[in-house]
Parts: sequence; C-alpha cells; structure tokens
Amino acid sequence: MRKTAFIILLALLLSISIALSQVTIPGWYKLEDWEIDVCSKWGGTADAQLGGGTAEGSSYMYSTTVTLQGQKSNVTVDGENRTVIEAAWYFRPIDSEQQYSITLIGSSRKTIYTGSAKPEFGDSNYYAEESSVDYDYVMIKYETGALTVPIVEK
Repeated sequence: MRKTAFIILLALLLSISIALSQVTIPGWYKLEDWEIDVCSKWGGTADAQLGGGTAEGSSYMYSTTVTLQGQKSNVTVDGENRTVIEAAWYFRPIDSEQQYSITLIGSSRKTIYTGSAKPEFGDSNYYAEESSVDYDYVMIKYETGALTVPIVEK
C-alpha cells in the first residue's frame, strides 16, 4: 500500500513538473539549449565576473544616468480642491562629481532642489508640495546636460 501511494505521488509530481516546465511568459521566447548552458555554467559565478580584459585609464560600463519623474494629483481637503505636485529623481554622473538642480516649470519656474552627485554613488531625492501654480514640466539641469519631462496627472 505504501509503495503504491509513493509511486502515485511520484507520478503526480513528475507530471506537475513537466506541465510547469512548459509554461512560458507571454512575449518571451523559448530559451535555446546554449543559453541555458552558458547561464548555468557562468551566470553569477565569481569566474564570470573576473573577465580577461585590461584597460588604461578609466573604463565605465555605463554613461551618465538620469531618471526623472513628475506627477500631479488633485485632492479635496475640507471641501476645497487642491493640487499636489511630486517629483522624484536619480542622477549619477559618469566621471566626476557634478552639481545639479531640479526645477518645476509652468506659468512660473521654481527651483526645488540643488545638490551634487558623485559617480561612485549618485544622488536621489523626492519632493512634494501643495501648489496653486499649474506646473507642466520638471527639469533636471546638470553640468553636462539637462532633461525635461512632463508632469503627468495621477
């Protein structure tokens, strides 16, 4: 009896594992055997991180990284409509410390943050305020460039 229950349980687990191995995420492709082989042997191992290349001077695997988001929400407080403006950002320069600022742009301009970021760490922050000014854009301006994005309504 125990042997039969064990065989049935084993067959059930085998059929479930086969069924689950056939599941794919929509839009993803079926992995080739060589992809599985490379990831199994090298992915995440210390050897995979060593590499054999050399470089003179600085060598970066990234460029200046800038992420900026702006959002506005209409809220009602004590029966009165109000607008809340939010901004969030991350800035990481590629090779040296840089000064930067964050500015809200609309019928007027308002600089909400000034700071600096280093390549080793980057810098991020978040800002929110209730505002009567209708801001449409948020801009990050740094020494080597600028990025302006629309403030989207929530």
